[in-house]
Amino acid sequence: MKLLKFELTEKDRERYESRVRRIKKAGYFFQIEDLETLTEVDTEHLTIWGRVLRLRKLKTKLLVDFLSNGLIRVLIVTGSRRKIFEKLIRIYDYLCIIGVEKDNEDIIVKSFTVVSPCAISVNTNEIKYLHQRLISNCSDMRILKQYSDWFYKISKLMRKNGFMEVRTPTLLKTFYAGNARPFVTYSNNFHKNLYLKFSSEPLLKEILAGGADKVYEFSSVFRNEADSKNKNYEFKVLEFCTSNESLAQTRTYLEEIVYLFLGIKNIPEIDFRALCDGKRIRNKFKYFKKTIVPSLQEPVFVTHIPSGQSPFIAECKEDQLYSERQFLVINGMTISEIYQNERDPFKQLDFLKKQFLKERDYKIDYSSYIHSQLVGSPIINMCFISINRLIMVATGQEDCRSMI
Repeated sequence: MKLLKFELTEKDRERYESRVRRIKKAGYFFQIEDLETLTEVDTEHLTIWGRVLRLRKLKTKLLVDFLSNGLIRVLIVTGSRRKIFEKLIRIYDYLCIIGVEKDNEDIIVKSFTVVSPCAISVNTNEIKYLHQRLISNCSDMRILKQYSDWFYKISKLMRKNGFMEVRTPTLLKTFYAGNARPFVTYSNNFHKNLYLKFSSEPLLKEILAGGADKVYEFSSVFRNEADSKNKNYEFKVLEFCTSNESLAQTRTYLEEIVYLFLGIKNIPEIDFRALCDGKRIRNKFKYFKKTIVPSLQEPVFVTHIPSGQSPFIAECKEDQLYSERQFLVINGMTISEIYQNERDPFKQLDFLKKQFLKERDYKIDYSSYIHSQLVGSPIINMCFISINRLIMVATGQEDCRSMI
């Protein structure tokens, strides 16, 4: 069995060990005990950690492009330290630098130690791994930091609006996802198949049936289908449910989240009923999704989607040919979906029975969810947001498969 996809030779090991010995002998190898002294307050000097990307030799000084926490800083090495630095340091070495910050954000190096010397020669033009992407492209690290900021802001907004964050299992004993294909794994302990979560939807609705008012969850969900630039096997979603509120209020929560990412308010809407004359509605909707939606670049809600596409979605009171369901489309992609839950459990059950007439090679069991509806459930509105696609739009990326 081959452990690595690249070759490591004994010469690589010998060169690495030789470098470590040389650095230790010179007294510039970082020791774990040094961490305690670095925690002491020092107002005069700045301590930064990072990686050497480039060395530029000038007459009186050495300039070092230094990657630290996603930012490239310039180190200035002068005097006797310059000769030692040139002798010991190579590209990609990971260092601890103690220095003084200048007005232009360059750092004059006062001392340095080698935390981890680079053990192989690196081809900077060949990027195969995550860490290489982050090292070679600072914008990826900035996006990674934006992820963290956005998740924090969304959580803060949801709590402000009275939502409770929950965690539902990723591995399930049964699969909830209509006609989609699951990812299946086998449990040696239970001696049965388990399924990677496709959606938290039924579980969140059960929590509301159990007495909660508003819940939300960030989760990774999995779709065992062909991937594309807009669709990946694994994707990040935000799903939230509200009880006993109007669909308009649920849409307001969604618009607040979109504003965090894009700074856009008052999103217009297209009423699908206005595009139909009540005939061949489903065919027209298929054409609309395939042809019109990809051309919608500006944010727009598509409302009153044709009914009969999901067991969970309520029909419009005014016209049962349409449903209480809306899509948010941006850059030709469906970013989010909101809908009002069907309140008749027997209608849901009849639809599910029709949907699963075909024999399948995986287990489907809606007992827990249907029971929660049969015992009486509040009026539930559901929202699903593809965080991957929303971040694609916010950061200008064109392929979700290249996202971290």
